[in-house]
Amino acid sequence: MNDSLKTIEDLFTPSTESVAGLIEEFQNEIRRGLNEDNSSIAMHPSYVSRPTGREAGEFVALDLGGSNVRATVVELAGDGMVRVRRHAAFRLSRIDGEAADLFDPIAEFIGGVLEEGRSYDLGFTFAFPTDQAAVNQGRLTKWTKEFAFRGVEGNDVAALLTQSIARKAETVTALQSVS
Repeated sequence: MNDSLKTIEDLFTPSTESVAGLIEEFQNEIRRGLNEDNSSIAMHPSYVSRPTGREAGEFVALDLGGSNVRATVVELAGDGMVRVRRHAAFRLSRIDGEAADLFDPIAEFIGGVLEEGRSYDLGFTFAFPTDQAAVNQGRLTKWTKEFAFRGVEGNDVAALLTQSIARKAETVTALQSVS
């Protein structure tokens, strides 16, 4: 490599010391956020306990990370092993409307992924800012990513999803919301 390229590469290659400093500062910001101090990282409690590896059963993981929705049925074997049974994804057709315009298509999608006649527990990752009061309650504080569904801000997204599931996908029995 010629000297000019090496000089440019060195400009974009952080030193071990600077990476260690970034890690330390990131961890400090997380601690400040958790302590509700002035932090650049907004932190909220998750109300989710750490897994032990002994969890067992089939569960649905639902992820709404923006306009893409993903559902995965996983089997936890109780010995720390996880097996993906089914995985599917779809793209939302709109990013505005009423609350039901968001949650009903998601519930219909979930119903299509699951086996009929079985019940499932569901974990819901909702990638928007929420105030979470419990593992299955999360109130949307503000829409981001250009989303603008009416009747969702200030309301419990887990409850809204649960209502849609009751109408559209009766196989899901319990909802854990993680944002």
